[in-house]
Amino acid sequence: MHSSPSILDCQLLMNGACKSGDIENICCLLELCDPDIFEVRSAIHHAFDTLLTEERIITCTCITFVLLRQCHCVASDIQAAIETASRNEMLSLMILHSLNDIQETTLEICRRGDIESMMIVLFDRFYKNFINESCMNNAFASGSLKLIPVLIKDFPEINFDKKVALNNASTNGNISVVQWLFHKYAISPNRRLPFLEPILDLKLARTIFDLNSAMRNACRNGNTDVVQWLLQIFPYEIFDMRLGLIETSVSGNADLVKWMLAVYENDIFDIETSVMSACAHGKIRIVQFFLQIWLGCFLYGNCCRGSMWKWKH
Repeated sequence: MHSSPSILDCQLLMNGACKSGDIENICCLLELCDPDIFEVRSAIHHAFDTLLTEERIITCTCITFVLLRQCHCVASDIQAAIETASRNEMLSLMILHSLNDIQETTLEICRRGDIESMMIVLFDRFYKNFINESCMNNAFASGSLKLIPVLIKDFPEINFDKKVALNNASTNGNISVVQWLFHKYAISPNRRLPFLEPILDLKLARTIFDLNSAMRNACRNGNTDVVQWLLQIFPYEIFDMRLGLIETSVSGNADLVKWMLAVYENDIFDIETSVMSACAHGKIRIVQFFLQIWLGCFLYGNCCRGSMWKWKH
């Protein structure tokens, strides 16, 4: 007659599975036995009690993640897990196991563009339920081109707002993410040469994205690459260039202000409001730049295009 394994036997089996990094066996033990019988601190200690290669750290994180979720844990168990993670410089685990608010944790992971922590979240089906549209928006704001495609691929059912995504990416200033959005959602087949790659469809892009808001966000944060790329592929007339220069002046990016004034007729800008806005926000370099232009116009009459000339009078 076979007797049921004792709690000690189960714990020894769990410790052994953790020591060997056998996640499949760990999950089997949690299914076959009452998860509450296990001493979590002991199991986690055995998981980490080995040489911690990069691959092993991921394994240890997954083991800790599963144990803390499925077993009955007292505060000391969670504290021990956090201390172990801290000693081994596993910051992602520390973030995950502030778990007072699981939804806030997933939002924070996306906000940070933390692909390592996200892969741990995706390992567990329970936590995958907390990935939502707000997580997507945070990922685009993070500028992480490692995290964004993973979320798009794993959660195709989440219908996030493409306008918000572009606005967030433009605010962040990551030109790679901005371009990725265009080439992911605003392309059409090449009708003339169908055997070639699809081409960027500017008309489609204008219906999918809020280009004016994207431009305004990029200008407000002085994100030169995004501003110049948008103005390279679209005619400037579709943007509110007046507001664009005002926002750029407030950002303090003098080089971008100089570029806009050098490339475009100054009649499309509101120079006076741009200067006053720069003054109001303490952007001394911008104010000095405008004053230098004005002084050159006044002394030499050699600069002006449109409204800059009117403004000096």
